[in-house]
Amino acid sequence: LIPGAKLSQMSYVSYTTRGHGESTGWEESAQSNPEQFQWKYLSNDMNAVSNYIGVKSYIAAGSSMGSATALYSAAAFPKRVKGLILLRPPTAWEERVARRDKLLSNADACEQANPGQPHHHVLRGTAYSDLPSQDDRALYSKIKCPVLILTIKGDPAHPLSTAYELSRKMPQSTLHTADNAEQASKQWPHIVKNFIND
Repeated sequence: LIPGAKLSQMSYVSYTTRGHGESTGWEESAQSNPEQFQWKYLSNDMNAVSNYIGVKSYIAAGSSMGSATALYSAAAFPKRVKGLILLRPPTAWEERVARRDKLLSNADACEQANPGQPHHHVLRGTAYSDLPSQDDRALYSKIKCPVLILTIKGDPAHPLSTAYELSRKMPQSTLHTADNAEQASKQWPHIVKNFIND
């Protein structure tokens, strides 16, 4: 999302994260560099996309893993990221560690079902991903732009606890909690629109 214009005049850019969808170019390095699929390193791709299209500043946004990528982008490139929209932040910290065994088991199953294919490395990168430590005040202090956090009650993969803690870490944030997915689909477009226009 490129600021500096009214919502109707803004440009929207979306891309497929490496290792996902039909993305290519990562396969040969997947085994030797599985860290490239961790959230904190995926932020480099978000910045590379902005460089590629010639955007000097933007509003970083994403859902689930994408919200983690956007958060790391805002911390790594604070002069470029003018706003941050985090939809359904994922499990993090203690809850992330507790979920890791299941994620690694999924990676093992993927490897067995698709021998010779590199996608299980992507899943392992996801398993070892996490949001910045709750004690990393230096990193969170780098995020000075307005932040919008949107979450839904009752989603174990995107728990309220993560959204609440992120909101506490970033005082410049606004948190909206939907009761269910249907309510979110009705309310969130208007909330995002108002955030961008503001």
